[in-house]
Amino acid sequence: MHDQDMEFRAAYGEAMFRAHLIEDLLALHIYECSYFHLNGYSGLSRKQIQKLEHHERIDELLKIYKNQKDGSIERLVKGLDLLGKIRNKLTHAFIPQVGSDLRKQEGVDQIIALLRDICTWERRFWALLKKAHEAVLRGAVKHCLKTVLEREDPPFDARVARSRIQEHLDELKSLFKG
Repeated sequence: MHDQDMEFRAAYGEAMFRAHLIEDLLALHIYECSYFHLNGYSGLSRKQIQKLEHHERIDELLKIYKNQKDGSIERLVKGLDLLGKIRNKLTHAFIPQVGSDLRKQEGVDQIIALLRDICTWERRFWALLKKAHEAVLRGAVKHCLKTVLEREDPPFDARVARSRIQEHLDELKSLFKG
């Protein structure tokens, strides 16, 4: 049972980690597309991007790649949206939905299999998003080298110190400071 417990925590952790990697890369990708005006996209500022909900960031891809004819962007958007919904279910409703399954050996095996399936899809969509992002950067270097070299703004800020979680932790700490 101990091995299965470790396996469960590892699978859950990987699923959540990959979901957050996707969210951060998406925010960075939108920022870079905005900075380089990809496909004429005038875009959003860093602060505007940070204020967007994840599903709003996903929808922003449709504005950036509005002239795609092959349906690939619609599939990417739909896939990212579904992965976001899955992440929310894992975060907010995991135990109520599958808590009874945790009491049985075969239930835990099924949950681990579910988490691994989620990770597989997250890896696939991470790779698609990464490929699109790398294409933007290659295009920027090729067509806007001077702009790239003269760029002075700091990299996208995804530090934990600026996260909502850190804000809540800081607030908790302040409650106990007399």
